[in-house]
Amino acid sequence: MSSSTPPRRHWLNARLFWWVMGMAAAFDVIYISLPNQPGGSAGPVVDLGTSEKPNSSLCESKLVKWIVSVDPERLQFNTDIESRIPELNRYWTTCGSTGGEPIVSDLKPIEAAVQGDYRERVLSPSFGRRDVEHIRQSLLLSRMATRIGAAQKTDLDRALAALVLVSQQVEPLPAESSTVHPLTPFESLLLGQGTPSDRAWIFAEIVRQLHLDSVVFIADDAAIPPLVGVVIESEVYLFEPLTGLPVPAAGESQRKSLYREPATLKAVLADDSILRQLDLEGLPCPWTAERLRAARVGLVGTSNTWAPRLAELQFQWPTAQMCVIYDGLGPSSDRKRGLVERVREVLAPLGDIGERIQVWEYPERQCALYDSLNSEAAPHMVPLVAVMSGPTSFAETSDPQTGKISVVLQRSKLSLQQARVQHLLGHQIQAVAGYLPLLKVHLASPSIVNAEVQAALDQNRRVADRATYWMAATQYEGNKLTACVGTLQSYMKNFPLGEMGEAVAMRLSACLMKSQEYGPAAQILEGIGPGPNLNRRKLLARRLRELGPSPGSTPTEPQPPAPAPVPASETIPPPPPRAEAGQQ
Repeated sequence: MSSSTPPRRHWLNARLFWWVMGMAAAFDVIYISLPNQPGGSAGPVVDLGTSEKPNSSLCESKLVKWIVSVDPERLQFNTDIESRIPELNRYWTTCGSTGGEPIVSDLKPIEAAVQGDYRERVLSPSFGRRDVEHIRQSLLLSRMATRIGAAQKTDLDRALAALVLVSQQVEPLPAESSTVHPLTPFESLLLGQGTPSDRAWIFAEIVRQLHLDSVVFIADDAAIPPLVGVVIESEVYLFEPLTGLPVPAAGESQRKSLYREPATLKAVLADDSILRQLDLEGLPCPWTAERLRAARVGLVGTSNTWAPRLAELQFQWPTAQMCVIYDGLGPSSDRKRGLVERVREVLAPLGDIGERIQVWEYPERQCALYDSLNSEAAPHMVPLVAVMSGPTSFAETSDPQTGKISVVLQRSKLSLQQARVQHLLGHQIQAVAGYLPLLKVHLASPSIVNAEVQAALDQNRRVADRATYWMAATQYEGNKLTACVGTLQSYMKNFPLGEMGEAVAMRLSACLMKSQEYGPAAQILEGIGPGPNLNRRKLLARRLRELGPSPGSTPTEPQPPAPAPVPASETIPPPPPRAEAGQQ
């Protein structure tokens, strides 16, 4: 008998070996991809000192899965943020170590810029709730920026379109509301409202997702809203978040156009008359060249933005996901100059600004205040979250023995917030489909109304109020002006005392502006009473009167349109490498 294995048996043994190995690998992948069981342990922790580091493709697939779990389309209000924290820290335990020098090795710029608890939050080695919220917010902002990046040709056009987007999506709140009703950009965008400082913050964060630097100029008088400066090709262009308009360049008020070309910092410092174009009768623009020259310069971000742990996570971020989650105050291994140095270079027109460059305290303060009030469970958020999670439907049941009728309240599977997220992402068809069934939910009423049912009815009316306005806004952004006007008229009929009254009038005027009916558009703006949009309304009304009441005076440079929706798969091309000091 031969000692060699017959050829067929050898082939079978080989097949059996590879089948077993394949099944083991498949089990491995399935096990790793299984979600955590509620209430269970955080799962096994790999000891990096004794175990091999997982391969890069497996780590990337795990990170992609986690990113999907915090996508703003999934992780909205009333969802479990807390479970995402251990998932991220578990991923970091097994896949986070780069095995080399840290991305951020020089901590001096951080230590010089922030102190105390702020510094501790920046330098914390572990991820927390604020990191998850920061990443969710960055994903939303990056996808909004993608719309802009695909629809505009130049960085200046992108900055202008970002301002238009913020102005259209975030209705103004009084500045003082920030101390009692704090919001972060995610809540402001989802709810569609924010203070001038909130609007400046959101604008600057979208600009960051466009791979552009920005700062805010802060006056000594806290009542003066900040100006935003966006750095484009070594020039700082100025934008005014209260009005949602660029600071007009010299001579803009004399041109037959809506304010289109922003002024530069250098030009405004040399000629105060540029800012005087924003003066109104009885409402002078609070900014002057002298005040701007003495202003503090704020770097926009939170402790998450500057955190070295976010730099490490950014380094591992999937290449298909164009999302900025980290921006260093100082240098890092992949960027020789940090934000402080880059900004100082372009602010040369201000002279020696020294310690006037500092981290803008507003974003971190608002995040901390929002957290201290229990985030989405904060007293000012509970009724808003309830509305965004609505509507409520009513099912009547009858007891077969007594005939007594009772009402069962049921939360809708398709909520207002889901439609709103689609709206923000530029998915107009999905947004309209989401808003449409909500327009008449306030009309449903069961035969029995008790206190609980009445509260649900009141919430449904607020759902329909906002859904109707946002439906009109979606139609406006898609240039469906006739449909937009019809929806706005329906709002005024059904909600004469509605929450969005001023915004509806502003949007109706904007429809007329797009149709070049400048006289009627100005008349609507002038007929609105006092409100947070007063400065913007007066500026626009004056400009429309200058342009003339008839379609014959067509603006030579129309206001940039709302960014067109693009497929979510499209990304902003990476920015060209910045020239470092001493390079040509």
